[in-house]
Amino acid sequence: MRIDRAILCIVIVQLLFSGLLAQEFDETERMMADLTNAFGPPGYEDEVAEVFIRYIRPLVDEIRRDGMGNVIAVKHGAESAPKLMLTAHMDEVGFMVKSIDKDGFLRYQPLGGWWSQVLLSQTVRIRTRKNGDVQGIFGSKPPHLLSDQERAEVIGHDEIFIDIGASSAEDARQRFGVMPGDYIVPDVDFAKLNQSKVYKARSWDDRVGLAVMVEVLKRLEGRDLPNNLYLVGTVQEEPWLRGIEPAANAVDPDIAIALEIGVTGDTPGIEEHEAQGELGGGPQVFFFDRSLIPDRRFRDFIWDVGSEMNMALQYTFLPGGGVDGAVVQRANDGAPVVCIGVPTRYIHSHNNLIHRDDFDEMVTLVTELVLRIDRDRLGQLLPPVP
Repeated sequence: MRIDRAILCIVIVQLLFSGLLAQEFDETERMMADLTNAFGPPGYEDEVAEVFIRYIRPLVDEIRRDGMGNVIAVKHGAESAPKLMLTAHMDEVGFMVKSIDKDGFLRYQPLGGWWSQVLLSQTVRIRTRKNGDVQGIFGSKPPHLLSDQERAEVIGHDEIFIDIGASSAEDARQRFGVMPGDYIVPDVDFAKLNQSKVYKARSWDDRVGLAVMVEVLKRLEGRDLPNNLYLVGTVQEEPWLRGIEPAANAVDPDIAIALEIGVTGDTPGIEEHEAQGELGGGPQVFFFDRSLIPDRRFRDFIWDVGSEMNMALQYTFLPGGGVDGAVVQRANDGAPVVCIGVPTRYIHSHNNLIHRDDFDEMVTLVTELVLRIDRDRLGQLLPPVP
């Protein structure tokens, strides 16, 4: 009997480490997996939109897509109530096939901000029109052939290629079905890192914002709203905030919250003045980024609400990033806008990490804000008239 138990334990361990035993997901984790695994680089967001719409359709009163592809959903409050917009982008950083050389190697166009060093030897999925998804690997000149000077330099995008196992350009086109203009994403799926509360995915930026909206809607089910709540999933945010403009102009919100990822400063080599916040430390309120200086009254109100609820809130300054909220802030007559983020490690890479506690706290905070923003509160947050 002891031998049988020992053998059983060994088999279970082997199955766990071989990946043959699937991780068990709760309802929220399954939703997160569906959103983060969906193929959605800038300009190819339809799959993400389908998943997002599937989850929110039973929880909203209206839903549509505009001509650019943005998803715009509404949960109605009173007819005269203010318009509150929650926005998050559906696209992820990705690539597009730019050319195929005579030996069948692909050159690519980055879609969004990629640091070339994170790409080497990583796998990608190329979405072809005829053959479905094709796997490729980022390659470069091997270190054994680099000079001392080359070893000390950053390898640029123009020196990196994608290897799909083709023998020629014709082979890449005919057998694999790859053509210039095909879209590419990292070949990574959602997982719980070592079965912990730390979740791994390639596209938390910004599927985490979409997931927050889904969970907020669940918590609002059956409750009267003091506002008309607009939930907007945008396209093409990563390449220079392209998609949000028509949605912002159409909704014309009185006030808005951009739901995003934050950037943590809790890994080796980062000083506190460079990045603030840590995984598991609570949602991050943006104080500044390259595109957005948030409305200070709205920012302080959010901070006060979090403090009143005894929530752990963090702040962040992000001088190198931009968010859709910046476009909403300037649309039509303008509106108070704040960005709140779920702290995230290793953004714009193949593997991003978030903490479940931060996500749940973000949902709690945003739900409370939705329930508190009424006509009177809006009046207190708008610029005063002398």
